[in-house]
Amino acid sequence: MAGASWASSVHSLTIMKRSRQSIIPLAQACQPNYVALGQCVGDCKSATQTFTQVPFTCTQLPQNLVVNCSSSMPCTCSILDFPLDPSVATCGSCEGTPEGQRCFFVCVNPSDQLTSNSVRSLQCLKTGWNQIPPVNYPVCAAIVPTCPPIVSNNQFITNFTTSCVGAVANDVCKIGCNAGYYSPSGWFDATCTNVGGSLEWNRVLSCQCEPCKEFGDIDCPAPSQVQFNLGLV
Repeated sequence: MAGASWASSVHSLTIMKRSRQSIIPLAQACQPNYVALGQCVGDCKSATQTFTQVPFTCTQLPQNLVVNCSSSMPCTCSILDFPLDPSVATCGSCEGTPEGQRCFFVCVNPSDQLTSNSVRSLQCLKTGWNQIPPVNYPVCAAIVPTCPPIVSNNQFITNFTTSCVGAVANDVCKIGCNAGYYSPSGWFDATCTNVGGSLEWNRVLSCQCEPCKEFGDIDCPAPSQVQFNLGLV
């Protein structure tokens, strides 16, 4: 009976020793208190935030930690990542354009203008600047003087083999009157001419409604609507 009691006591002491061994590391485990030293800096592609222990009690752990916080940050785009032509400048700084915003372009030389194929702006997306074909990259060029455009309307039609839009000096525009209209002056062409340093058409072209002759002919509009200075269209 005494032997059984001794064996039971040894077993109990062994269990208590093992319990103390498993509890001691938990009691000694250090819980660090990390405090942010500043804000998360960067964008959705690369951003970090620094934390430090306050107080620095858990010496077995680093005092300072640098954490990747890019997942919590919005995306930004930098114009430095875009092949911008030297003739083009940004309207304001576009080195940190937020996602969803646009960067607009202007010409370095105020006397130039963006070419007709050039985009006027880029939008910042989560993947970076929106993709555009190289042919549409912004480029500035000198402004070429032209005569005012002449476009077809219900009284006349322009001859598309001639220069009626974007005409430079000495270009010729030809028109033809539509059915029911005629040219009172008999002029059907005009030449883009330098007049006092600016380009203008050398003559006023107009088509006028023919008087109604038979039942079923078109109704002529009011006189104020039939004369057109084509250089102002």
